[in-house]
Amino acid sequence: HELERTKNQFARDYILGRQTVQDKANALGHAFVLHKRDLSTADGEYDIFMNIKPADVQRVAKTYFTPENRLVMHILPRGAATQGAK
Repeated sequence: HELERTKNQFARDYILGRQTVQDKANALGHAFVLHKRDLSTADGEYDIFMNIKPADVQRVAKTYFTPENRLVMHILPRGAATQGAK
C-alpha cells in the first residue's frame, strides 16, 4: 500500500514538474548532466520508478540498512551535557 502511495505521489510530482517550458528545460538539463548527455533519459526515470516492486525495496533496504551503516544520536536538552560534567 505504501509503495503504491509513493508511486502516486511520484507520478503527480513528475507531471506537475513538467508543466512549463522552464520545467521541461530543467528535466532535459538534468538528463544531459547526470545521464552522460543522453536526453532520452529525461523521461526514462518515470518508467524506472513506476516499475519498482516491493521486492526491489526490500533488497535495497537489506543492502543499505545494516548495523554497520547505522548512526545513533542522543539529543539532550540544552545545558544537559554541561550539567553532567560538574
